[in-house]
Amino acid sequence: EQIITRLKDVIANEGLDADESGINATLQLANGDLRRVLNLLQSTSMAYPKITEESVYLTAGAAMPKVIDGMFKSLLNDNFQTA
Repeated sequence: EQIITRLKDVIANEGLDADESGINATLQLANGDLRRVLNLLQSTSMAYPKITEESVYLTAGAAMPKVIDGMFKSLLNDNFQTA
């Protein structure tokens, strides 16, 4: 909870445009490490005009959860050729 408060303070003080999904993605990828939160926030804000879930995951070089879910669903439900 302290990290969320600090993250939102930094976003407000720096005048960044961030939506809730971007904030949540940043927190998820940082695993409770405030330094990682701030580094990811800085990198994302330099690369994209708005901090969204997609921009955070692209900046981090991580696969978005919905992409991974789609791959697993395809592997479990589609035939070999489709998957």
